[in-house]
Amino acid sequence: MPDTNPDGLSVLLPVCNQSGALEGGLAAWSSYLERLGRPYEILVINDGSSDATKAMLAGSETTPGLSKRFPHLHILEHDSRRGFGAALKTGLAAAKHPLIFYTGLDSAYSPSDLKTLLDSIEDSSFGFPLDLVNGYRATTPLTGWRKWRSRVRSFLAKIVLGLDEPALPGFLGAKAHRYALLIRALFGVRILDIDSRFKLFRKKITDRITLQSDSEFVHAELLAKANFLGCMMHEAAIATKPGPFRAQLEPPAAPRGKDLRRVFFRPAFGVVNVSR
Repeated sequence: MPDTNPDGLSVLLPVCNQSGALEGGLAAWSSYLERLGRPYEILVINDGSSDATKAMLAGSETTPGLSKRFPHLHILEHDSRRGFGAALKTGLAAAKHPLIFYTGLDSAYSPSDLKTLLDSIEDSSFGFPLDLVNGYRATTPLTGWRKWRSRVRSFLAKIVLGLDEPALPGFLGAKAHRYALLIRALFGVRILDIDSRFKLFRKKITDRITLQSDSEFVHAELLAKANFLGCMMHEAAIATKPGPFRAQLEPPAAPRGKDLRRVFFRPAFGVVNVSR
């Protein structure tokens, strides 16, 4: 029986100099979220854009901005470019719903893929409630020796170690796979698509931790700290088809090495309110 009172959803959308993708992306996400039948809000965090992003959001005396077109849209502003992690932290501080999802306009993510994550986090067949679901970008299928290596790896993990390691749903690129191995070695995270900007999680996770990263390392930090707290996580294949808007790359991000070292050597966690 479907849930007649589904949890509300806060959608965080950090943007920087993405005016070319902004209107199409907001239209696509707003249209899809309206069909979900649950309370929602869209928080656009403008991370110091120097193009037309701010003007498009706010509008002018003669031209209504995008904030007028989408009633569930809220705008948060950074005066200067601070990084995806900083923008995410600003959005998390303002989010009001128990489920939080974040994405970007740097890739043509399909809003319909969010249903896969929502179905997973609300699926009782796992035997335990999930706290976080990560979207694995499966756009590029595994072929040739990579496909066979993934199958062999999955088989050996199950037979030798007793671990459930499903075959990879797609190829992320050698650099991304090496990065996933590094994060697993340092933080014990078993999620594979670390940098996916398609993550759904319960707000109670970020109520218990302090995110320290302003850079792209924030994706790994969120997973690492959720893992440390014993949160139950799952990964689902997404991006098997292109999204309905034209993606636009962000300006180059700040290096993540400094944030990685800080989180590894001096991790910070929030104060847990035990009375809740």
